[in-house]
Amino acid sequence: MSNQETINKANAENFKWGTACDGWHLLKSDELSIVEEIMPPGSKGVVHHHEVSRHFFYVLEGEASLVIDGTTHLLNRGDSILVLPGKVHQIKNESGDELNFLVVSSPECFTDKHS
Repeated sequence: MSNQETINKANAENFKWGTACDGWHLLKSDELSIVEEIMPPGSKGVVHHHEVSRHFFYVLEGEASLVIDGTTHLLNRGDSILVLPGKVHQIKNESGDELNFLVVSSPECFTDKHS
């Protein structure tokens, strides 16, 4: 896909993660990744960290519980937070509604994930 094409969930690469969660690669390069993700109620990702990558989370809809180094941050629609390299983190949807958010990572994080 060239960088001149419109990208959305209908034509982006889809992947499964966590507990029944979905992700779509809106931008996928070594330097930068942008992923739209959806988490059903009661779902969660795995506890992990990145040695080099940093994540910027932005909530589009719903409520996220993002645990960073043992501290839980509640993020609602329009909220964002930066997770720096080395910080152990886990995202959870502890609400009764679907959670939809963006994760912007620099550099890409998929080859830099450690449990």
